[in-house]
Amino acid sequence: MPLRSNAPVRKRLVAMTFGIAVGLLIAEGVLRLTGMVSPPVYQRDLILGSRLRPDYAGWNTNEGKVFFRTNHAGFRDRDHTVAKPSDTLRIVVLGDSYCEAVQVELERTFWSVLERELNQCELLTSKKIEVLNSGVSGYGTAQELLMLRHHLWKYEPDVVLLAFLSGNDIRNNSRELEPDSLKPFFTVQDDRLVLDDSFTEKPYFTSPWIRLKDELIRSSRLLYLLYQVRHRNDSANSADAESLEVGLEDFIYSEPTEQSQREAWRITERLIEEIHVEVEEHGAKLVIATLTNPVQVHPDVTVRQAACSKLDVADLGYSDRRVASLASRLGCPAIVLAKPMAEYAEQHNVYLHGFENSQLGAGHWNETGHRVAGEILAAELCRETRLWEP
Repeated sequence: MPLRSNAPVRKRLVAMTFGIAVGLLIAEGVLRLTGMVSPPVYQRDLILGSRLRPDYAGWNTNEGKVFFRTNHAGFRDRDHTVAKPSDTLRIVVLGDSYCEAVQVELERTFWSVLERELNQCELLTSKKIEVLNSGVSGYGTAQELLMLRHHLWKYEPDVVLLAFLSGNDIRNNSRELEPDSLKPFFTVQDDRLVLDDSFTEKPYFTSPWIRLKDELIRSSRLLYLLYQVRHRNDSANSADAESLEVGLEDFIYSEPTEQSQREAWRITERLIEEIHVEVEEHGAKLVIATLTNPVQVHPDVTVRQAACSKLDVADLGYSDRRVASLASRLGCPAIVLAKPMAEYAEQHNVYLHGFENSQLGAGHWNETGHRVAGEILAAELCRETRLWEP
C-alpha cells in the first residue's frame, strides 16, 4: 500500500503561515497609518533611569489629544543651539510630567507662556529670554539634579527653575516609598548625599533578551499595543485606593509622622540644597516654583474644605510653606502657585486640571492651567530684579 504524501499538509501550513503573516503586516500597517498606536516615548538611561527619545513623534490621548514631538536632544521642546547667543538670558526648567506637558500643545505649555510673557517684561527689554524645558514624566528631584549635572550646563543657563510637585516629588526621592525602582536614588549619610545607582545592575538594564524585547516593541506598533494591553492594569492595581488623589500622596499636607516620610523629606530638602550649590557654582541663580495638586486649586471651595476635613488639616499648604521656607534659607526666590491659581479657578469657575476625555479637576494641568501658571510665574520673575543683575 503506497505511503500517503504529506504535501497537502505542508501546503496548508504554508498557506496558513502566509495568511497569518499577511494579517499581521496589515494590522501593523493600519496601526501606523491611522496613528492609533504611537511608539514608546521613553528609553532606558544608565544615568537617569529613563529619558525621552530624541526626535520622537506620537500621540497622547490619555488626557486631551495632542500630537507631540521631542527635539534632537530628547526634550519635549523645540531645538535650541548649545551655544547661548550673546543677547540672550536662558532659563532651564527642571521638572516632571507637568513640565513634559504632553497633554497640551507645545506653544500652550506654561514654560512657553513664561517665555513669551518675560519677553514683554520692561526690566528685560535689552535681552531676549529663552526658556529650555527638560521635564520628564516620573522624575523626582534626584533625577532632576542629575539631568542638570549631566545634560544642561552646556546650555549656559542664567536661571534654573525647579518646578516642584509636592504630590509625588517627595515620594519619588525615596527608595522606600517610590514604587519604581528602575531609577537613581540618593541617600543621606553623615549629612552627605550619596548616589545609589544600583538600578543599573537590574536585568532590565543588563539582560540582552530584555533589550531585544524592548527593541522589538519599539519597532512594532502591534507588539507595543499587545504590551500595553498586557500591562494596562499595573498602575491601577498599585494605586492607593485610600489616597485623596490617585497617584499623589496625602502625607504631604501635614507634618510627617512616619519615619519613612520624614526621611523622604530629609532627602528631598538635601537634594534641593545640592541643586542650589551646583547652580551657584556655575554662576547661575535658582528659582523654586511649587506647582499645584488638583485639589489645591479646585474651583469649588467646599471641595477644598472637605479635603482639609478628611486630612484633618487647617489648609492644604504645608508642603508649599516648607519648600518656600527652605528657599528663604537658601536665599533664592520661591513662587507658590497654589493660592493665586486657586483664586483664579474660584473667581472664573474653571478647572485648571483635567480634560473632557479623562476627568475634570484631576490629573495634569489643562490649557487654562498652563496659561495661568505661566502668567503668574512670568509676573513674579519679572519683579525679581536680583535674578537679572550681573
